[in-house]
Amino acid sequence: DSRNELSKLLGKQLTIPQINANLLSNETQHLEKRKEIDELEHSIIMQRALFLHQLETFQSQIAEWKKRYLIVAPISGQISFVLPVQTNSYFIGGKLLGYINPLSGEYYAETYLPQRNFGKVRVGQRAQIRLDAYPYAEYGYVNGSLDYIASFATDSGFLARIKLPAGLVTSQQRQLHFRNGLFAESRIITKDLRLVDRFYRSLIESTSR
Repeated sequence: DSRNELSKLLGKQLTIPQINANLLSNETQHLEKRKEIDELEHSIIMQRALFLHQLETFQSQIAEWKKRYLIVAPISGQISFVLPVQTNSYFIGGKLLGYINPLSGEYYAETYLPQRNFGKVRVGQRAQIRLDAYPYAEYGYVNGSLDYIASFATDSGFLARIKLPAGLVTSQQRQLHFRNGLFAESRIITKDLRLVDRFYRSLIESTSR
């Protein structure tokens, strides 16, 4: 029995070097795989940096192309040119080309309020816009509301903005066609008057001229 046990012990001792060799081989393989992973990670970092650099270069080229060949408006809408535009036309920087009509359909009118009776004017008051291109007697007026008054006056008066909530539909339900640069007379309704009072005031003003 002792001989058998001794034989088993010697057999196990003989396998120890092989086990150590296997452990060393596994450790070597582990280090090699770790090295491969590190190289792959480094390659990924380098490729990503190269891609980002090329992307920035491409974006810069696109921005330069847009700057040279595109006319970009700050809002969306339909452009109305003030000059005839043809293919391969050249434009001078800073020169007026046209106006943008917003797609939202919201229209505004700008006017200057004189010093006279300025104290009666308030934001929110109703306004009537009578366009020179569309005679008032035939087309009526466009209703609006005063939504902005400048704090400081210029030589022309106080700049004011009139919002036209119904667009260019007149009091006679006539749809007007928009053109940039239309001139109009704006009348601010400082207080609601009865119809007879309106006629009376109109009559007084007409006979006093």
